[in-house]
Amino acid sequence: MARLRVAVLGLGEAGSALASDLLQAGAEVVGYDPVPEKDVPGILRAQSEREAAFGAQVVLSVN
Repeated sequence: MARLRVAVLGLGEAGSALASDLLQAGAEVVGYDPVPEKDVPGILRAQSEREAAFGAQVVLSVN
C-alpha cells in the first residue's frame, strides 16, 4: 500500500505541528514555506507551493 502524500503549505507554528503529527502517523509530508529557516525534521522540502502540491493526495494550506 502506498503512503499518503500530504503537502503542507506554511511551516509556522500550526503547519509545523500538523506536519510532525502527519509524519508520526506514517504519511509522507512535503512542506513549503517562503522562509527557508522554517523546517520540520523528516519532511521533504519543496521550493514552491506548486512543487509541494504536485503528486500529493492532500494539500493543507496553513497560512
